[in-house]
Amino acid sequence: MKKKVKTAAIALAQFSTGLIYGGVGPTLPTLARNVHTTHVSTVFTSRGLGYLAGSLISGSLGEKVNSHLYLFVAMATTCGSMFATPYLTTLAPLMAVFAFVGLLQGSLDTLGNVLLLGMWEERCGPVVQVTKFNFALGAAISPLIASYFLPPGPEAAISCQRVIDNVTNMTSSSVDDVGEPSSVRWAFFIYATLAALTAIFFFAIGCSEKFRSMSPRSRKKSKDQEEVRGERRRVLLVKILLLIFFMLYTGAEASMIGYLFTFATSCRIGLDKDQGVLLSTVFLGSFAVGRFAAIFVAILVTPTKQLLFNLLGVVASSLFLLASFFLPQFAFPLLLIGVAIFGVSIATLFGSCYAWAESRITVTSRTAIVMAVGGSIGEMTIPLLISNSVEISLVFFCVAFAFSELFCFFLLHRLTTTEATGGGEKEVVGSSRDDGSSEVKTLPQPEDPLVKT
Repeated sequence: MKKKVKTAAIALAQFSTGLIYGGVGPTLPTLARNVHTTHVSTVFTSRGLGYLAGSLISGSLGEKVNSHLYLFVAMATTCGSMFATPYLTTLAPLMAVFAFVGLLQGSLDTLGNVLLLGMWEERCGPVVQVTKFNFALGAAISPLIASYFLPPGPEAAISCQRVIDNVTNMTSSSVDDVGEPSSVRWAFFIYATLAALTAIFFFAIGCSEKFRSMSPRSRKKSKDQEEVRGERRRVLLVKILLLIFFMLYTGAEASMIGYLFTFATSCRIGLDKDQGVLLSTVFLGSFAVGRFAAIFVAILVTPTKQLLFNLLGVVASSLFLLASFFLPQFAFPLLLIGVAIFGVSIATLFGSCYAWAESRITVTSRTAIVMAVGGSIGEMTIPLLISNSVEISLVFFCVAFAFSELFCFFLLHRLTTTEATGGGEKEVVGSSRDDGSSEVKTLPQPEDPLVKT
């Protein structure tokens, strides 16, 4: 029963964080006007730094303090930040708010997943997908909430590169006329209220536990005793590739959630506010559907096959997005199809890759930090690069992302399922010893090379 309650708390936290993430895209133009700048994309960099800090702090403190009380503090801080967001009129405090949001997500992706893996062990696949579905569900609902409070008018204009220079010359009075906090603040109040309820949930669980939340067995397991299928050098390559995989994935997710509305209402595409919100909702809705379906798919399909099917879907969707760029007269239907497939396909990349990694290595807090650091780097750098020309860069990045992730997974699969030189057996490396050596074992070669042994 305790496991279910703790899992429910993490799932609710993911839902709340999804609401906050999903609301960024539609409200970003208004926030840009409120802080009198067009360089609001720097908030993604600050969120990435917060994500990195949350990953590192939660990974190190999670084994020493009460994990749920730590998550309570992170959630409560985010709650206060959301209440303050619509009233901020300078960029620096807004960047600090996004840093707190990133810290929360980094903590959930690192410490939350380690807690889930520790509680459910071999059955962690569907459970991780359930919590990730809650994030996607919150992100899908968020644009609908924000759309009721968005000011009418110039969202498309502020996204347009031809008039963007005029935005920097806006006076304070014009800012107040276009994007008053009174219109958008209610959306942020809703996000903050749910974050407060989640913080109370974590506080109640944390107070019912002992100070040290991880058992001696868990702490003993976390001393870098990572079972990896490959030699020590191969182990390092696997970790580097996992870092790159999560860097590209998180960068793509943050860019699509943050810039899809701006991209849709740009000069090249020219959609109005309602169509932009619809496009964002379709993407996030398909994202939520994909994660919901993954709960059941994870029970029937191995993480390897699930990742492969998802990556092929990402490649297919990127072709639709590319077609919309060269055929602007058919942009809206092509984008609807493309973002729907893209959302479904990338929805389970995080959870599936986590489950895949757990099937090949023992995912301790240190291992989770490696993947989380990759995610934070992606969130810091990729949206910032795309922001220079959203209406062009977003499409071409999605295409590059699709093929890069497929190639990265191919390398990961080859490194962790390398055939031994003879006897039709697979070489598998056991736990890394303290002296840096690796214990080699052999497993029978399966009929299907994609099936986990």
